Amino acid sequence: MRKVRDFVWILLVGLMISANSFAQDLHSLMLSPQSKMKVEGTSSLHDWHCEVELKQNSIGFSEVNGQLVPQELNLEIPVKNMNSGKRMMNKLMYKSMKEKDHPFINYLLKEVKVSDECPSDKLARLITIGELEIAGAKKQVKMTVDMVKNVKGEYCLQGSKEIKMSDFGIEPPKAMFGTVTTGDVITVSFDLKVAPII
Repeated sequence: MRKVRDFVWILLVGLMISANSFAQDLHSLMLSPQSKMKVEGTSSLHDWHCEVELKQNSIGFSEVNGQLVPQELNLEIPVKNMNSGKRMMNKLMYKSMKEKDHPFINYLLKEVKVSDECPSDKLARLITIGELEIAGAKKQVKMTVDMVKNVKGEYCLQGSKEIKMSDFGIEPPKAMFGTVTTGDVITVSFDLKVAPII
């Protein structure tokens, strides 16, 4: 019995040391206010786009083969932070996204792999898997994300992803008594800039 207790104790100590070591290796970087995100789509009348104001979030980076790689990211974006610049379009968009019941869009990073193929002007090309929640529906999404370092020393995570609104139970907005309809597919592009916490 004593040998079992000793083994369990050693195992717990080992796990605590490993967890503490991982925490020390994790670098927390803040999302810069200069970060950008844009949503683009089509309609039967003309193409449209809206800018997305991002809240301040932190991203956890750890070192992989001498390169900082994002490991922890949990983005929470208020639906009303999406702005097309047109009041009626915004109203229809918020309604379609069920903003009253689900006021936030959430993205949780689940897995990151460093690709062996990377353009020479990038620090790294990442293959990411995350959980995206829109209008109360959750889906797993896979994205290719490029990491670069700008002249200010900021790390930038850049990429884009096509999303079908119907995959999240969202009916594309309609206007003018249904005579103007929007396409089901939208493209989300982003340039997330992060700087070390001082």
